[in-house]
Amino acid sequence: MTMDTPLPVLRGERIALRVFCLRDAGFLLAAANDADYQRAAFASAVVPLAPAEIERRLREGHRSPLTGAYGGFELAVTPVNDPPSPIGVAGLYRVDRDNGNAEIGASIIAPEQRGQGLGFETHVLLIDYAFEHLGLHRVYAHVKSSNAPALALCDRLGFRVEGTLRQHRRLADGWLDLRVFGVLRDEWRPRTCPTGDGGPCVG
Repeated sequence: MTMDTPLPVLRGERIALRVFCLRDAGFLLAAANDADYQRAAFASAVVPLAPAEIERRLREGHRSPLTGAYGGFELAVTPVNDPPSPIGVAGLYRVDRDNGNAEIGASIIAPEQRGQGLGFETHVLLIDYAFEHLGLHRVYAHVKSSNAPALALCDRLGFRVEGTLRQHRRLADGWLDLRVFGVLRDEWRPRTCPTGDGGPCVG
């Protein structure tokens, strides 16, 4: 690890979460302008983001350097043995300390790292952090009704269906429904990764 790469904030068996630093500007820029990632994040089209904007957010210590969102934070998802190399983004958004809730979002962006249960492990680490360290009461997610992998992930995590936001997002060719999933602190239990070996996600 180089001196300008922050130490992990959270560590699992295979992945770690750390804050973004200036050396991550290239990764964040590629993600911001990746059509597949943007569609998964509900955007109907990629809105190009200039390198200067990413670098400005990083230099100013913006808590959400990729989305620019306020009221939460984003962390770099990295292999546990290679913290300088991000493979995804994980965040808690709209953190409401008064009411004890936050929206979760995490994506493994590197194509070669998908399908290995790393997104599951990332969510487990972040939900544990939300409940154990932030003291939140509820974590929720908004998922496209057509996103079968994300719907299945919410089910494996033990999230409950709370409802549907009808025609909640405008697309170029119409409207998009979002499913609302949530889990309460007293519903959350230790989980295992869906990797086939039944091994735990976290130690």
